[in-house]
Amino acid sequence: MDPKLDKGEYGKLIILASIIALLYISYKIISPFKIALLTSIILAIALHPVYANLMKKIKNKNSAALILIFSLIFLVLVPLIFFTNAMFQETINLYNTASGMDLSEQSARLQEITNLNVNFERYFKETILKLSQTFITSTSEITGYILGGLLNVFIIFFSLFFFLRDGKLIMKKLRTIVPFRDKIKKRFETEVINSVRGLFLGLLIIALIEGIIAFIGFYLFNIPTPLVWAFIVIILAMVPLLGPTLVYVPASIYLLIMGQTADAILLFVYSVITLGYTDNILRHQILSKTSKINQVVLLVGVFGGIQVMGIPGIIIGPLALSLIMAVYRIYEEEYAPKD
Repeated sequence: MDPKLDKGEYGKLIILASIIALLYISYKIISPFKIALLTSIILAIALHPVYANLMKKIKNKNSAALILIFSLIFLVLVPLIFFTNAMFQETINLYNTASGMDLSEQSARLQEITNLNVNFERYFKETILKLSQTFITSTSEITGYILGGLLNVFIIFFSLFFFLRDGKLIMKKLRTIVPFRDKIKKRFETEVINSVRGLFLGLLIIALIEGIIAFIGFYLFNIPTPLVWAFIVIILAMVPLLGPTLVYVPASIYLLIMGQTADAILLFVYSVITLGYTDNILRHQILSKTSKINQVVLLVGVFGGIQVMGIPGIIIGPLALSLIMAVYRIYEEEYAPKD
């Protein structure tokens, strides 16, 4: 056997082992911040059109990226801190109000309407109290996560700056590394971009719009603690088909039971028109033009993502499932045997 060949083979094995060891060490180093880094990548893809528009006006990559990042901090992060604090106070008020409410008359009225021998007052109070306790815990945890996780927040925005500024260069490098035909690489890149932007616009932005619309309706038509119920609308907006209906229908029934018939009718009509259009038509238009994710997959992805990753899982969960479906579609079109 040629000794030189043996040395060459040993050299390759040593290099390969070194690469594997370094990759493992690198993963362990960035592992505590993997969610932050993934979040910044998703934000960079979703916000790239805004960055591109800024670049046309400013003509400076660093300035455009910094303006967009500081806009995010002042328009999203700071209001989120105040929002969670305000909701915390409202939830405490809801808890105190529910504890002292006398709903015996309304409960008797419901028993007459439904012909059921059920203590509606007790069930209503128990539900509100449990919900209040959940929200008190959740809002304090969100505030603590933002203030206590400042390092993660810093990493998100710091890495977002480079992903925005050097995004095209990074994508160019990745294209040269991925061992597929150009057609497949381009197709997968398009699927990733469409999925991220579709989910970002069709899930998060639509949910926030629905929350604002719901808050206006709850405030105008005298629903107690409207901010809490608007936040529930934001969460349930992730549920396909039903979504906000699970909040505004019970809210209208509540007003009806309390004798506020005009407010109940107006809230219901307002919600059906505004939230119905936003949830069923606008969301569908956005998702159909971008991400092709199935509604069931969307539901499982959102709640599964929240279970595994917390708040970032709202987008990362359905995105992961969406990309798996995209890979399957590409495989089916390019490699699956044709009949």
